[in-house]
Amino acid sequence: MGCKAESLGVDLPKGGVDAVSQEDLKRDMWLMNPPTDPRGVFVSRIQQMHALPAFGQAYTADGGLVCGQKDGALPSGGDASDLGAVVIGVPLGSDALGDAMAIAALISLAKTHDTVEPPPKTLLFCLWDLEDGVQRLLAQPPVPIDSIQAIVALGPLWSGTVQIEEQDAVQGIRSLSVGSDGLRNTQDRDAIDYRGFADRVQQVATEMQTRLLQGSG
Repeated sequence: MGCKAESLGVDLPKGGVDAVSQEDLKRDMWLMNPPTDPRGVFVSRIQQMHALPAFGQAYTADGGLVCGQKDGALPSGGDASDLGAVVIGVPLGSDALGDAMAIAALISLAKTHDTVEPPPKTLLFCLWDLEDGVQRLLAQPPVPIDSIQAIVALGPLWSGTVQIEEQDAVQGIRSLSVGSDGLRNTQDRDAIDYRGFADRVQQVATEMQTRLLQGSG
């Protein structure tokens, strides 16, 4: 008779929207407290979410790019060339606290896909520089560029409600920005409303699933 994996000491990834927690977000924010390099924290954390190096054997590439990859489920009878890909990334360069908030959200979004079953499309969780990072990414894409169906730029989710806006296409690729309509309300990591922050990250996860991961578009 079979036993639950947990009873054998095996911790199976659970993923899903409920995997987002205010405790994780707060811990990740503090892990990125200056002078800590947020890129190093990001790589360490997405490794824990079983995201693979996106650039061959490396998570980093020229120009400050950092990406982890979750391979999608192969279509029945298909191969890797049939998979679509979605890039979700944080443009770095606003300020340390804003960058940390967006990166913490991205880590938690990766955690929602830390499941036994692969996502329906290949997911790339990335950091890039604010100025020209997307162009650098597309100049050295981790996956075939014609497989990339959307690029999502994730900003800080300070307060209020989540705002997801369509932007001008980048090299013909659908582009969206994600943020919130509330103003920044603190300079202090301890003063952030982490419960509200977690709620907004969960909303982003749900919207990404609906808008980008279901169906073929």
